[in-house]
Amino acid sequence: MSVSRTALVLRLSMLGLLAAASAVPLTAVQGQEAPGELNQSRDRTTEEGLYRVRVSSAVSPVPVNAAHNWDVDISDAQGRPVPGAVVRVDGGMPDNKQGLLTSAQVAAGNGPGHFIIRDLKFSMAGRWELKLMIEAADGVDSVTFNIVL
Repeated sequence: MSVSRTALVLRLSMLGLLAAASAVPLTAVQGQEAPGELNQSRDRTTEEGLYRVRVSSAVSPVPVNAAHNWDVDISDAQGRPVPGAVVRVDGGMPDNKQGLLTSAQVAAGNGPGHFIIRDLKFSMAGRWELKLMIEAADGVDSVTFNIVL
């Protein structure tokens, strides 16, 4: 089989590019954390620093493909509970471009700054993001939690 010189050069160039690409280490892309650096903390400060948010599943281990509740505790920058906040839930599986499959609702919990996310469901194992948008007296802010099941 005869291969033209141009075709041979193109093929070798492509092989060189593929070899170079495979030698590049995995790093963060556009603000995303690299796999080994994924922050899985359940206690985080919001993007603008207005609130501190702590989340925890009411069920341990976190179930897959079963609706369950999460506790959410929100405090202000000085550590005081934030009562009466409006909290919205979003999220999904960023690697699969899949959103949350249930419409989880947030309700007031036991005491100031305590809220409950009802009927949250992760449909499969993998990396999920739980995004909370908080609107309260100090302003609107958001936080994203990485949940790996």
